[in-house]
Amino acid sequence: MVERIRCVGRDPALLQATLAQARQQDDIRTSELQTEQRGLENDLARWHGEVHALSGRIRPGDDNNAVIARLADLQERIGLVEGRVKKVRDQARDVRRRLIDEEEAPAARPRSSDAAAPAGSTPSRAGTSETGSP
Repeated sequence: MVERIRCVGRDPALLQATLAQARQQDDIRTSELQTEQRGLENDLARWHGEVHALSGRIRPGDDNNAVIARLADLQERIGLVEGRVKKVRDQARDVRRRLIDEEEAPAARPRSSDAAAPAGSTPSRAGTSETGSP
């Protein structure tokens, strides 16, 4: 399995195809997150408008229990959804950070001497690792 992964890094065409597929999946995920964020922000705007309207209906001395109960419900919803919006934004930011563009791909590929070196060793000029093995 490890050799298959190394093969992707050594074959420029396979690496480009793999990166293109990963970019496509990340683009889809980013689009989904943006759609979710827009929906949540629409809900928040609607609920904030309702809070504003209900706040004007509270009258001292009147029975305001129903209005106050609805305000409490809206405040709870708003708090939960604001937390979700933050998570969605963070996820979208993480997806964008993960993307490697085509110019960065050659630099991200391991050099053939690095890919062949055993883990934990560094290649030397003579073709043997610092551990002494070829």
